[in-house]
Formats: sequence, structure tokens, C-alpha cells
Amino acid sequence: MKYDHSGLSSSGRSISLGTTRRGRARRILSLTAGLAILLAACGGGETATPEPEASPGTAAPEAPADEPDPRGTTLTYSYPQEPPNWNYWETGLSAVAGPMLLNVWETLVKLEADGSPSPLLAESWDVSADGTVVTFNIREGVTFHDGSDLTAGDVVYSLQTNSQSGLSNVAGAFGSVESIEATGDYTVQVTLSAPSQRFLTRMGWRSGIIVPENFFEDNDAAEVVIGTGPYRLAEYRRDEDVTLARFDDYWGELPYFETVVQRFIPDETAAINALLAGELDMVASVIGEGIDRVESIGGQDGFSLELIPGSEVSYFALNTNVPAFQDIRVRQAIQYAHNRQSHVDAATAGTALVTCSMAVPAGVAWDTDDCAFPYDPERARELLEEAGATNLVLDFPYANVAWHTIMAQLFQAEMAEVGITIELRSQDLATWLDQTNTQSQYEVFQITSGATLDMYRCEANRQPFGKPDATAFCDEEMDAKIDALDSILDYDTYVAAQRELHDYVEEQGWIFATKKPQTPVLLRDDLTGVKQHRLPEPHIDVTQMRWAD
Repeated sequence: MKYDHSGLSSSGRSISLGTTRRGRARRILSLTAGLAILLAACGGGETATPEPEASPGTAAPEAPADEPDPRGTTLTYSYPQEPPNWNYWETGLSAVAGPMLLNVWETLVKLEADGSPSPLLAESWDVSADGTVVTFNIREGVTFHDGSDLTAGDVVYSLQTNSQSGLSNVAGAFGSVESIEATGDYTVQVTLSAPSQRFLTRMGWRSGIIVPENFFEDNDAAEVVIGTGPYRLAEYRRDEDVTLARFDDYWGELPYFETVVQRFIPDETAAINALLAGELDMVASVIGEGIDRVESIGGQDGFSLELIPGSEVSYFALNTNVPAFQDIRVRQAIQYAHNRQSHVDAATAGTALVTCSMAVPAGVAWDTDDCAFPYDPERARELLEEAGATNLVLDFPYANVAWHTIMAQLFQAEMAEVGITIELRSQDLATWLDQTNTQSQYEVFQITSGATLDMYRCEANRQPFGKPDATAFCDEEMDAKIDALDSILDYDTYVAAQRELHDYVEEQGWIFATKKPQTPVLLRDDLTGVKQHRLPEPHIDVTQMRWAD
């Protein structure tokens, strides 16, 4: 069977994982980082063997030896967020993946722009006729940054460990897994309880990150980063920057830049000014106060603007414990009162895409431009009156970072137009993460996320059905639709079922989408190779970047 889309349900059932471990000498490089304050391949054919993009041992392209490029071999860019640590297994923030994913950590497969998997550490894979056994053929000649060689034992250990994470974007891939075992030095067999449309795709997420065997036992994962990528972690300075150095023993094509420096600059005005002053080569993400400047700067001589299609959706969620929300007319009225275009214009300077669909990434086969609840405040008022909910007062805590402030203020204004009072509570990010996102101390919730709908099933740890104090109501019909998806082998049937699920979620209105952000990137116009997608979660892949000839 040839897989085109894949993954596993996040059912959380216990699994038994076999593993093969081998003793070996290790040369551990102590790559330390100080703790910071933070801010589908699916069924058909038996073998998938696309050609690898990189040729092992290929040297990086470079200027003639007698004429070194005066622009140098160091790339310096800014990113607005800094993670509290580098432990991908327990810290879900995308800032962890930002500089590390594909640069330092590599996954079993790599995701293409359409979400389909292609070879990476698994150079090919075989799928049984019934879709329940996936055999990964692991690439030989791969070296970890600690000097050890990649084998099947490392892969089995990594998958086993990832399956035990408390994060849905790490452990969510393993709900249907019955066993994982090495069947040779470079082959790993995964047995599933049922065919899965999403399993292989999830091997390109954090679920598929491969680290050396016993990594988490032998190291402090908050500080030590060991992968197989073309860069290794060289230095981390809290509140300042992280530096990556080219890994000369990399199995594939060496990148152009010898050194990459990601500076943490949450002030976008300061970041843009640093770009204009020649202190930065790129501002990798502009989603806050700098958004209004991107078009003008991108049009200046010496600079350009790239809009990276989004892998996330901005959405609102309603707490299932609020009595008024038990009436579907109230939930739908709130959607009718919601002016999505105003959020795109004010929060992203028109760079995002208006959407009513929770489908991610933008452009998957079940994504749609249709909207069952277009902006219609008159209809909203009618529904609220029918439901007897004409004096609603709702608590809305929001994180006062990026575009969340303006979105909260716009939502307050548009709800006031239909008679709903929104009481806003501004919170710093740490407080919001603890009280609002984790403890569910909210009545209206807003976030931007790349999570697919299967991650929102009851007790799956996402808003609004899987968090503490937000589980008085569980949408069992939604869960049933999610569970049915995973074993559908025919792709057209799978797409139809996904669309039915997304239409149902939109109709119910517990979760409703606003926009799909596109990430504006400002850069020098002589810098090429910017990756045109950031699947599976926001990250800055610099491996193909270089100075233009």
C-alpha cells in the first residue's frame, strides 16, 4: 500500500513496545543550554521508496576558493520567542522547534508542503496489504552529534519514549500502536491495531524525532540537544541567542552556512530596524506590531518579503461548563456576530486567510472556503433572543502578546454589537499558559494552533473538551467521527469523512476558526532558499539557504 496521508488516533490506550538495545561506547559532547524564561502516507502499494533529496557526503556549495564570498558564511536572523528549555518531549511551545527541527533534530520522515511524507532518516518504508504493519528501512551511515551511529535500536528507543510524552503532538501518533521492534540493525517494524491514515505523517512531527538510545536517561533534555541534523547546538545564551554550527559528519548534503545565529528579539520594531541596519539577514516571523511595515519594507531596494503559507489556524473556544453555551443557538449566534475579515485586516494587515474551517494546514483536500456562519449580526441577535440569552456577560482572559490583544479587543466590540458583554483580562504569557490554557479558567478562549481536529477529542488535553474543569460536556459524536477516520484506507472516502467531521465541528460551534495566518518573512534580497512551508509546526529550516550568485 502506498501511503499518501497518515497518523494515529490519540486514544491514550496503553501499549506494549518491544525494543532492541545494544551496548556501545559513547562520546558525549556536552551541548548545554541555560534554562530560559519564555516568553498523510496512507494505503495502497507495498513499498514507498521516493528518492532522497540529499546525496550522502556531498559538500556544501561555496564560492571559488580564491574568491571567498565577502558576505561570509554566517547567517543571522531573529525570531520573537524563546523557549523555557529545549526538551521537545515535555515543552509543547513551537519556539522549541523553531531553530532545532530539521536543522538539529531529524525525524523519520519529512513533510512536504501538501503534508505528505518523504524519506529522511527512514529512506523507505513498506506497508502490509492490510495496512497494519509498517516496516521502516533506516538510513545507514548516519552519525549523531555525540559521535554514535544511528541504528534501529535508537529508532525503537525514540519512538517508545515519544509515545510516553504528555504532549499530544508527541504521543498522539501512537494510540493505535501495538508494538515497535527492531527486526534488523536497520529495520524497525511497527504493528498497528488497525490501519492508519495518519501514522506516517506523524512520523514527520515531534513524534518521529530520533535521539540516541538512552538519551533521556543520560542527559538533561532541557539543556542538551543531540540529533542527526546538518547542524549541532554550539552555544545558547539566555535572553540573547542560540548558535548552531555546521556538523561536518552529516550524512547528507552539507548546508551552505557554517554558522547560524538565531537572536531572540520579541520587539518586532527592534528586529526590523536591525534588519535595515544590516545587523540581521532575516526577520523570520513578523506577526505583531511590525505587521504594518512588511509590505513597504519588502518593496525597498535590498530587501524582499516572503509570505509562508500557514500550518496553523486561529480559533476561539467556548467553555463547556457555561450554562448559556449548552444551547446551540447561542454558540451559533456568537459565530454570526464574529467578523473574521476585520481580524485578518487589523491583526495581520491582510496577510492571513479568512477561514471558517479548522482544517490544517491550509490547502489540505478537506479545507474549504465555505462558511456556514458568515458575519450577520442581525441573525445573531435573532438567535440570542430565541434562546433567551440577551444579557450574557463572558470572561475572556487573553495573552498580551503578538496579535492576541487586538483580536480580543475586536471580539469584545463585535459581541457588544449583538448585546454580549465581554470582560477582557490581559495576562502575561506565563500566567495565561498556567491559568487559562492549562487550568481552563476562562469562558471564552482564543489561540493559534497547528493541531488537527483529532487532537481535540475528549480528554486529549486540548481545549475545550480535554482540559481540567472543561469536561462537563464531551462531544461523543465528534469523538466517534474522529475515531472512524483512522482506519479508512480509501483516500477519497477518507477526505469525505474529514470534511464531514470539519463541517460538524463548525456547526456545533464549541470551536470556531477565524483566520489561517501566513507568516511574513523579511530578508535581504540576496538571500535565497527560504522554505515555503513550516510543517508540521513553525520552524526555521535553514538547510537550503545561501547567498544568491
